[in-house]
Amino acid sequence: MQEMKSRGYNVSKEWLDKNYRGKICAPHNDLKEYKINKPIYKEHDKSYYDECIENLAQKDIFI
Repeated sequence: MQEMKSRGYNVSKEWLDKNYRGKICAPHNDLKEYKINKPIYKEHDKSYYDECIENLAQKDIFI
């Protein structure tokens, strides 16, 4: 949400609550943060990462 705000989007305050899921869905009950050691999606490998970095570089974004 912070990234969207920095890009000029008007983020409603509800979305800053980690448990908020929108107007239709019930909120989470104290959603926990988990650290993961591997990509969530198997296709997010080194090749995918390199492609993403190249895509960002073409947009003059360097991380």
